[in-house]
Amino acid sequence: MRRRRAARRRRRRRWSPSQKTARGWGGGDSNNDGGYRAGERLRLAVWVGIAGIVMFFAAISSAMVVRRIGDDWLALDLPAVPEPSTAILLFSSVAPEITAANCAM
Repeated sequence: MRRRRAARRRRRRRWSPSQKTARGWGGGDSNNDGGYRAGERLRLAVWVGIAGIVMFFAAISSAMVVRRIGDDWLALDLPAVPEPSTAILLFSSVAPEITAANCAM
């Protein structure tokens, strides 16, 4: 009786995806099936990212143009003296280089 039950259990077992992959029926990419290699995937991902950034910039730019046409657009004057903020930005860019040069000595 026990032998019959064990035989039924063995017949009822179905394949699992891990068994199928282990036998070589699928799984990872191979170069023979025309799939993308890792470098091509990364290049595609970079181009998709660049396209998304360009589309976002175009959407923001077109929204600004449409808003400027409206009657409720408020034009802002530029600051009269942009030199102090420019000097601060330049100094904050150069300061790490100066610090690294002084520490190396």
